[in-house]
Amino acid sequence: MRTLVFLAVFLASCASGSDPERSAPLRATQAMEDLVVRGFAGSVLVACGAAPIFSGDFGLPPHDGRTPSYWVASISKQFTAAAVLRLVERGRLRLEDNLGAFFPYAPRDKSGITLLQLATHRSGLPQAYAADGHNDREAAARAIFAGSLESAPGTQFRYSNDNYALLAMVVELASGERIEDFVQQNLLTPAGLTEAGFWPEAGNAYVPTRLMPPGAELAGPNWGMRGSDGMRASVNDLLRWVSALDGGELLSQESVARLYGPHLTLPDGDGVGMGWFWSATEDGKRWLWTRGTEDTGPNAILYRLWGTPLTIIAATNAGPAEDAGPGWSRQARDALMAIYDANACG
Repeated sequence: MRTLVFLAVFLASCASGSDPERSAPLRATQAMEDLVVRGFAGSVLVACGAAPIFSGDFGLPPHDGRTPSYWVASISKQFTAAAVLRLVERGRLRLEDNLGAFFPYAPRDKSGITLLQLATHRSGLPQAYAADGHNDREAAARAIFAGSLESAPGTQFRYSNDNYALLAMVVELASGERIEDFVQQNLLTPAGLTEAGFWPEAGNAYVPTRLMPPGAELAGPNWGMRGSDGMRASVNDLLRWVSALDGGELLSQESVARLYGPHLTLPDGDGVGMGWFWSATEDGKRWLWTRGTEDTGPNAILYRLWGTPLTIIAATNAGPAEDAGPGWSRQARDALMAIYDANACG
């Protein structure tokens, strides 16, 4: 029912169990098995830099040794943001560009919205999911533009999937390529993401069963699942992704700094990047993170302890632990954070 992968360096140390720090993989395994009893089914990974120090698949049925690939929901947004920044580096876009430059039919109240305002959720667009169900790009854009703004552009933070649907459209217009093709060729392939892909195609990947199927309007290709949502990846892929960003393989240091931000700080103290966020814990640690959740089951997190090499990743398609509670991936994160901290990386 599960597959565990431990680095060889830990095998001998785990046998004795005398040193609490050295028994971390055993404690992490037990914590994940406790979650499985309650309903967790997914994959986790803890790494120091590019090197995993604990990883495993828990609660999944036999899958012939194939690597699970999960729908990662809003983690997709930071891939879209990276695509925008790649085009900025090539001189094809500027973050100060406004929507009127790409959509001549944009109404006056929205034509001045900039790409940076979209990327940091300061466009004023509501969380209306207006692009859902539209497979034609112009139809999706017009559906978004038909709604009313909830605030003047640039004045308030209002999270909206439609912000990133529009950014994905801009990537297509500036590059002349489908968003899926541009991201694959310019980001995923160079970073070595081998189990990543795009909605609704699973290809030959092993994609664990979702908690429930999506509604009919989202079942096929559509702009509600492009840019803001609809990507899949393994936990190993997500580690390769941040390692490639750290190594300067995809974007310049300046662009990575723009991607991570923060570009603004919210009243609760959280910082806002481009598909990434910042938060601080009571003990003064700063975490850089991205996560995604869908009602239909996809639930994933990627957390990095800033100033250290520590990264914690968890993913599932099995949904939240309870109707009003946190997702399973967040519960896995909490369990792993209690075991692994900055000292785990020496």
